[in-house]
Amino acid sequence: MIKRRAIFGAGVFGVIAFLAVPLLWAAGAAEKQAEGKAVQYRTVGAEDFQSFIKNWDDKKQPVLYALIQTPAQWHAIFQPAAVMGGNRPFGPDKKEFEKNQLLVTARVMFPPDTNKVFQVEKVSANDEELVLSYRFDEPKTPKSYTVKNYLGVWLPKRTFKRVIFIENGKRSGVLDVSEGQWSLPAMNLMPNKPG
Repeated sequence: MIKRRAIFGAGVFGVIAFLAVPLLWAAGAAEKQAEGKAVQYRTVGAEDFQSFIKNWDDKKQPVLYALIQTPAQWHAIFQPAAVMGGNRPFGPDKKEFEKNQLLVTARVMFPPDTNKVFQVEKVSANDEELVLSYRFDEPKTPKSYTVKNYLGVWLPKRTFKRVIFIENGKRSGVLDVSEGQWSLPAMNLMPNKPG
């Protein structure tokens, strides 16, 4: 009887270990993706420009991702918000895009009580991939309406094959830049906008 219990216990332990290995590997893979040289960056948020993110089907794609490299791509994602008494620019100066590019991650949410909804943890890169690791603290207080809030990260212009977004320690999105994908979901470039 003791031998059977020992064999059964060893069998259960073996199954648990067998199932745990892929989970540990996946966690290690996410950490490995975040490896690479740190990239200099500066953040931009919803309060910096007098504009808002355009609508997208957030039921199909809860998070919007973009690597904006031109004014035309900016205009495909952002809409000017003209308000009385507003004196902020509608968007960045087009010269900004000559040397820099903007990573954006956005969500539809209840209005936050603070500006600390998104926080950058790390921006890193290797020869082919750019990785943005960030925290997202979803506002919990229900309101009668929602807003589109975003995190913007300026970094020096450079070519990457992929951009990987890691939210709260988990890989949440990938842009396959080498295939021409600069936003997810795909946003339409405006033909009359420069860039």
